[in-house]
This record gives sequence, C-alpha cells and structure tokens, in this order.
Amino acid sequence: MTFRSLLLAGLIVLLFLFIYRLKKIKSQIKQNIILSVSMLFLLFFTVELIFSFYPYCTNASASYMSRLWFHYYWNKNEDGFRDIDFGQMNASGKKRIYFIGDSFTEGHGIKNPKDRTSDIIRERLKVKYDYNIFNMGRNGSNTIDEIKILFTAPILPDIVVLTHISNDVDYLDEFNENFFDGFTEIKILRDGEAFQRISEHSFFINYIYHTIHQTYLKYSNQDYSDQKMIKMAKKLKNVTLTEEDIMKRSEKFMKLMNSENDTANNGNSITMQDQILRIPAAFDHHINTLFSLDSTLKTKSCKLIILIYPNLGDENIDFNTLNSKMCAVLKSKNITAIDLYPLCKQLPQSKRIVNNMNFHASEQLNKIVADSLMVHLIPVL
Repeated sequence: MTFRSLLLAGLIVLLFLFIYRLKKIKSQIKQNIILSVSMLFLLFFTVELIFSFYPYCTNASASYMSRLWFHYYWNKNEDGFRDIDFGQMNASGKKRIYFIGDSFTEGHGIKNPKDRTSDIIRERLKVKYDYNIFNMGRNGSNTIDEIKILFTAPILPDIVVLTHISNDVDYLDEFNENFFDGFTEIKILRDGEAFQRISEHSFFINYIYHTIHQTYLKYSNQDYSDQKMIKMAKKLKNVTLTEEDIMKRSEKFMKLMNSENDTANNGNSITMQDQILRIPAAFDHHINTLFSLDSTLKTKSCKLIILIYPNLGDENIDFNTLNSKMCAVLKSKNITAIDLYPLCKQLPQSKRIVNNMNFHASEQLNKIVADSLMVHLIPVL
C-alpha cells in the first residue's frame, strides 16, 4: 500500500471520528486536540493531492514533480529523440541542419517543443529555404556523447549547430576528480535516509527534499568549488589565473589567490566545469576536441556553428572570460562561434531561465538565441 493510500485511509478514519465521536467527548481539551490533528491531516493531504497533479520541471529530473512534467510534455520519436520522425533525414533534394547538444538543445523545461531554438529556426526557414531540421539533443550528454550521436546518424547534415554548456566537459574525468574529490553533501541529505525514504512516498515531501538539495547545490557546492580552485591554483603549476580572469569577481577572491589563506569566496561562484576549463591542459584538450570535430565536418562539406551559453545559474552572470576566450580561439580557426553572454545579460535571471529551480534556457531566451542564429545562418544557406 502506498503512502498516499495510507494517508487517504487515515483521513477517512479521522473524519469518521471527528463527525461521530467529537460531540461525545466531554473534555474540551481532547476535542481541541482531535480537531487540530484532523485539520492538520486534512491540510497535509490537500497539499499532497495538489502536488500529485502539478507538473513542475526542476533541474532535479528525479523529483516526482519533474517526472510528472516529463510524463505530460516529453514525447520522443522512434529514435529516442524529442523531435519529429527522423525518417525524413534521407529525403532526396533537401539539405539538412542538425542541432546537437544536451538538455539545453532538447528543451528541458520547455513544454512545447515549438518554442525551442531548433523548432523556431525550422519554422522560419520552411517558407524560403528547402531544409530539413532535426533536433538531436539528449539530456545529460557531454561533447563526446554529442559527437557520437552526430556520427551515428544515417546521413550527415549540411550544417551542424552545436550547443555548448560548461558541463559539456564532464568527459574530462582526469580533471573532474580534482574538484569532486572530498566533496560532502549537507548532513540532512547525506545522513537523512529516513527523510529520503519518506520523500519517495509523498509528492509534497519529495518536493521539499529536492528543494533543499537544489538550494544547497546552488550555494554550498559552488562555495566549495571556489575553495578547491584556490587550493589548486597554489598546488598545480600549470594553473594560471590572470587579473583579467577574475576582474569582475570580488576583490576578496583576488587577494585569496595571492595569499596563504584558503577561506572560501563569498561572492558569486562559477561552476566546477567552468573552473576545470581554466586549467590550461583541460582547456586545450577540450578545444582540440572541437577543432577535430570541425576538421572532420569540413572534409564532409559540413558547416559547424557553436552556440556558447554562459552559466545561467549565476544570477548576475558577470563572469564571461571563459565564453569570450573560447569564442576567440574557435574563431581563430574560422569556426563560427556565437557568444550568447551578451544576449543572456539582456534579460533578468527570472526571464532567461525556466524557473527558480531550473536553470535551463527559457522560451524567451530560446527565441532571442534563434534571432541571433538566423543572422549567422542566412549567409551559409
């Protein structure tokens, strides 16, 4: 029997007692206790009932509300992608554009796929240009995963639009372990097995559990990554951070980089993946992966365009050095790289993300990105 079934059974029993026994209880104190418990139980079950029918997409796809959202809005084709049937890929006489990437490409948090960048481009090109457009985004994929998906397609496209997010470097395990080693979660999440088990049987408690988890990751995890960056900057000889790299961070962080004090930075934090890319060896490895992709596609007469998103989880997104550096290096090899930082900066955080628990690009930001992408697409169509 599920937790909600027990709640319903308990509610019925309590209401029965309330209706038929309350008046027979002479003690006013006992009447008040029964009435209070009954009302609290009724309130909890009402909230539980509401949450069990309310789809709300968060970064934590494992939460029940997110699962409910995916049940309502996440439909995939026969090939396992959230897009139209890929049978049209081999249509003769038509050129093809493939959008590859992770959850940003797939449209995490966007109810209607037509509001994604790929689908907006498809709608705009269908009148004047004879192109088939396919979205091959997949949640959780990194750059290597995305390349594998591209080259397992039955036929290569004429244009590839790659969405780049900082966590696309997760395949760099040898650098990842330097940052995640020793990380400990908040005590209530690490040791609270009972809390976790209860959350598995209640929509409302599950929401609370994942809200605590997401909030903790947003702040404590990022503060932790700052500490790791400071320590690694002192430990590894190949880590070089210039004043330009941190010019928009707090002066305290700058002082920490030049002192023996390992106190955490209390300002806005960049993600662990952003920091990994500030290790020259990691940056070079990742950039060379993109160079190799572009070289291979050019031998197939295929154009590569890279959309580079900043960290949308940072409320001020005031750390753009990585984006600008990546774009400069990619453009030096004649690769079309679009730095989306200026576009994202135009919108307040509430407008550029799906919601306060989901830091993926909003419908409004997808439309703005599509506008910018069109400017770069038209000359090469």
